[in-house]
Amino acid sequence: HDSAFGSLVPDQTYPTFRGSRDLVDGILYAAFPLVQVIAVVFAQKHSNLEVGLPVYVELDVPDGAKLIDLTDLSSVAGWADMALEEVRNYLGGTTESNDLGITSMLQSMALDDNGLLKIPIKDEGFEAGGVKLSLYDVTMVGLDSFTLFDVLKASDQNRFSNSVRLQKLGVVLKMGLFVEGEMGPTDNEMETISVSLILKDVELNASLLMAMDQDLMGELKLGSILDTDYMISCLLSTIHSVGLSEFVMDIGDIEEFSISGFISEDTNK
Repeated sequence: HDSAFGSLVPDQTYPTFRGSRDLVDGILYAAFPLVQVIAVVFAQKHSNLEVGLPVYVELDVPDGAKLIDLTDLSSVAGWADMALEEVRNYLGGTTESNDLGITSMLQSMALDDNGLLKIPIKDEGFEAGGVKLSLYDVTMVGLDSFTLFDVLKASDQNRFSNSVRLQKLGVVLKMGLFVEGEMGPTDNEMETISVSLILKDVELNASLLMAMDQDLMGELKLGSILDTDYMISCLLSTIHSVGLSEFVMDIGDIEEFSISGFISEDTNK
């Protein structure tokens, strides 16, 4: 028999994956047109979408729970229906500046001077083979372009219908990209990349099923509901279950899709 039979196999060192600038550029070159084609097909598919009836969704509700009839909120308080209607009229109505109420509210509470909503992200990032990708922040675009905001319209006992229309809606992702060079970690510097996708003439229609407990609502203290810091959490505590029975998104066109910020001029082009 072979004299080497039964002997230990020497340890072998296998080459590890190593990213390079050319590899990253190649992936981006391939991905950019692919994403554009997908976005165009998605927009065209939804531009002529027929709106069907809401689907049936069974809510998880405890036995014996007394649910609030969303079409008649007088069981909660005599003024509840009027208050909800006032909120709907304000958010969907036109203000003195000819903007919708929801736009004015967002501008005063969340949006910056350019109408953008910036959400900082604390992300450690993903790293493999000398390539590191980190997400810095997310910016929502178009939240100041509402032309229709008709929400919380009770269509039956447990269903709210919502319709929203915007001139544009999009997102901008700011990310950091680092590709280790041949000379080691200090060979290259971190690149800040912006990925932008903005849609034009966007319309959203959604039906929200909601099971709110009348007894739990009655146990809430008025002070807690009026306190803006706790109002949302207090109202959520009365909900047993929620469901989305309808969601339709209609897109007019793609206004912008871009990736920029690369140090490499060839990649930027």
